[in-house]
Amino acid sequence: MLERAQRAEEWGYHRFRVAEHHAVPGIAGSVPAVLMAAVAARAHSIRVGSGGIMLPNHQPLVVAEQAATLEALHPAPWTYPGNHLADLAD
Repeated sequence: MLERAQRAEEWGYHRFRVAEHHAVPGIAGSVPAVLMAAVAARAHSIRVGSGGIMLPNHQPLVVAEQAATLEALHPAPWTYPGNHLADLAD
């Protein structure tokens, strides 16, 4: 996934979104915030985000805290479920 994100940035894409998947062999995607942090650590100009987070699997407060932590560590434009209107401004 990290190589894919770097390629997307090299090819001029403006956004890269991760998805949450559980129990799928070969896909590391059960914690979107961890994936987003890894992508953001390697990306320089691409907007990183999550296409969706399965709130029944996560405490809403934890999701909000993870979003705030990502913003503090990597002050870049983020796309989190619920703030997709921010994408329209780009």
